[in-house]
Amino acid sequence: MAGPKFRTVAEELLPCALAVHSHFSLHGYSVRIERAELGAPFTPTLTVSRDRTTLHLDVVQFVDLRRIREWVKYGKSTGSDTRLAVCVPSVTALSNGDRAQLREMRVGLFTLDGAGITESLPPQDLSLSVELPDLQALKPRVRRLLGHAYEQFDDGDWREGFEGACQSFEVEARSYLKRGSKTGRIKIESKAGPKQLASREIEGMTIGQLAHVFGKILAPTRLDEVIGQALAKLNRDRIGVVHHKRKKVTENRLRRNVGRHMWVIVHALTELCS
Repeated sequence: MAGPKFRTVAEELLPCALAVHSHFSLHGYSVRIERAELGAPFTPTLTVSRDRTTLHLDVVQFVDLRRIREWVKYGKSTGSDTRLAVCVPSVTALSNGDRAQLREMRVGLFTLDGAGITESLPPQDLSLSVELPDLQALKPRVRRLLGHAYEQFDDGDWREGFEGACQSFEVEARSYLKRGSKTGRIKIESKAGPKQLASREIEGMTIGQLAHVFGKILAPTRLDEVIGQALAKLNRDRIGVVHHKRKKVTENRLRRNVGRHMWVIVHALTELCS
């Protein structure tokens, strides 16, 4: 079977283009060669897509920052998970300044050598604009709980970062509820009157059930209310990212809300860890 044909790739770069094509095909991406997209400033060597993510990738001998800046402007305007990367042979010398600019623009960098394709910089979602609270300004315990989520956001894996942050908050909220219930300080409304929850009951609760329970606490403190409100706020999108992440409506809603959600999580955990 004949391999993929490229019309815009120089002969000396064909091994690189073929290796990139093979790499992304092997990893379950839909791969299209030199696909012109209406409105796009250039035609990339490859366009690869999987789920809701589209990556435009140029196989080049040298990095053209002016061309990349135009691509980045386009990516920021798409309103969907659009990423950009360049792939160069390992013999291409990139200055620290060029690498820094690619990183700042959130553009990925792949290199090809005898061992295959290496991702030097991860391509990030260009159209998502989220600024998180300063990690270094947070309490040490909050940094430990959210440090990995922040790393995932830095690498462009914002869905996974949000999911991990939700899980960390959920675990802390559940532990807080267990402690308050065990001491008798926290009781909830029930048909039979005030009820003190057992730890085994709390352990099996979903984030939605936790939000419901926090909303039924008798004589709630301010912290009880903060935790309950945060759980209720996060519940719908947490369910979406875990169970329905491939649905377009889920993706669009999460893109709108994820920045605000992360600030809610940071605020609630900061209060919880005080």
